[in-house]
Amino acid sequence: MSKGPQSTRLQNRTVAIYVAVAVLGVFCAALGPPTLQGFGLGLVIPGGGFATVVMPLGIGLAVLSLALFAVAILLWFGTGNVLAPPLVWIGTALLAGAMAEESVSVAVIMAVCALPIAAIALVSSLTRTRISPAPPAFVATPVAQGSGIDPDDLTRLRFALDRALQPIESFEGFQWVDQFQPAGMRYQLNFAGYALSLANRRLPAFHGYLHEAQRRLIEKQRDWRVWRYWRLEEAWGNLTLNTDPIPRDNIMYTGFVGAQIAWFQAATGDTQYAQPGAFSLATPRGQVFEHDFHTMTEALMRGWRTSPFTLMPCEPNWVYPMCNAIGANAVCARDAQDGGALWHNIADNFRDGLTRELMDANGHPLAFRSTLTGLAPPAIGGAAADATPALFLNPVLPDIANGIWSVGRAAMLHPDGTLDRRRFWPIDTGDYRFSRAASCTAVAAAAVELGDPDIARLALNLLDEECVAKTSGGVTHRENASVFAHFVELMARFGGYGALADLTSRSLPEPNGPVLDVMDYPAILVSRADWDEGALILDLHPGIADGPQTLTLSKCRPHAVLRINGERAGEADAGGAARLPVTLAGPTTLHITEETP
Repeated sequence: MSKGPQSTRLQNRTVAIYVAVAVLGVFCAALGPPTLQGFGLGLVIPGGGFATVVMPLGIGLAVLSLALFAVAILLWFGTGNVLAPPLVWIGTALLAGAMAEESVSVAVIMAVCALPIAAIALVSSLTRTRISPAPPAFVATPVAQGSGIDPDDLTRLRFALDRALQPIESFEGFQWVDQFQPAGMRYQLNFAGYALSLANRRLPAFHGYLHEAQRRLIEKQRDWRVWRYWRLEEAWGNLTLNTDPIPRDNIMYTGFVGAQIAWFQAATGDTQYAQPGAFSLATPRGQVFEHDFHTMTEALMRGWRTSPFTLMPCEPNWVYPMCNAIGANAVCARDAQDGGALWHNIADNFRDGLTRELMDANGHPLAFRSTLTGLAPPAIGGAAADATPALFLNPVLPDIANGIWSVGRAAMLHPDGTLDRRRFWPIDTGDYRFSRAASCTAVAAAAVELGDPDIARLALNLLDEECVAKTSGGVTHRENASVFAHFVELMARFGGYGALADLTSRSLPEPNGPVLDVMDYPAILVSRADWDEGALILDLHPGIADGPQTLTLSKCRPHAVLRINGERAGEADAGGAARLPVTLAGPTTLHITEETP
């Protein structure tokens, strides 16, 4: 596996520490009584000291020790618990010393010492990158993007709106699984927000319930239940009692929410979360941490400037390229919206850290790397492990995103152009059930953003085949797909070639005419809201039943006379607001113009 100077330094240090501990263990085993032999062999390898316990009990305890150590490693990977592995290792060594019953021969000592050597050799062979010929660079196929949302996709959009528009304190319809890994509630809220920002980008003249849905998703991120996981990770990962999730080593919250706010602002022009203290976080004990969009992006910059990899940890002491890619969008978007140069000041170091330390020799991004040991696991995640970083790197480092997509695309295709299903993980990372939903939607979303409509179509076809969509009460859902996967699918449906890149790079939008501000969801569904030479063009659908409705408009010219399809419909007030009666009878197109009275 390719590794840069920081990874090499940390790995060499890790090896040196282990060799020193193992030599101490061998010395104790060679010269000491049974008690010291048990402890010493336990230092060489977890459970090794139980060679001094009468068999078969000793073998059973050794196997149990290795199993416990494996669980501790998984806890370290999954929750940042840096204490678990050394506690299990040292604890089992002490227990073996306390239970030692008989001295062991030199041959037994040598056999125990051979076990870690064999294990290291096996791991090295599994993690060694086999260099493959570089595939040709992917060439995008730009697809023209019109405004509006396909009416069929309104039923899919309602899956997100139904959840987002409920009271802020309510999480009905979301999934509470665990709060440490991909099924965490925060990620469902993040990706729902990302999808709705993309939808809002297609409906630039509509605020109303779509604007409010995004705001409520951000507000839900402030709920103590969503971010309290950090109290534990800070304690057992960074060995501190700081509960505030923003300042340090938590890009999986700070960066993800920062991007959610950034794209919300880019889609709506609403900068309420850029105001001081607008994203304050409170614990049940009354602690309050004052934050906002600016403190989040400043925390990201601070983390990148101080990390030896430039890319900063997600879990304590674990650096994930994908998490950092999402956080980079928050900083880039702030620059675009405020006219700053934060990203410009860190981009070269970020690029260097990513390519030298966190990608393999074939150009695939690593899943993660330890900042304590420099170690990284074998490639995991299949096609989604390439697709998701490419998706979020496209707005900030498009050439690297294209390179990742090129190698990932080549790996997921058979020579005949069909998808290799083995590259699509059969586990849905949104809820850990057996389903390829998360993999299919991640690949589709990346393909749409990178300009690869063929792969997007194939991935969505595979999704339809394995996770059948059903529509009930005007809402489409997939029973065998996580809530998270539904939101990623919406990103694929509402995105477009460079859509996220556009949201990240655009200045705050200014309306070109009247804005639809209707809140009557689901009575009124909006599939188009745009301007044409100053006129407001709307495509509306009755979500419940045909009949009379009232449209609420804002940003009109004060006291302007408003006409719908040429007929006088009402007048704006002094603040530019208006309420216009309409009748919806199936899909309805409205052309609203203003006249100076």
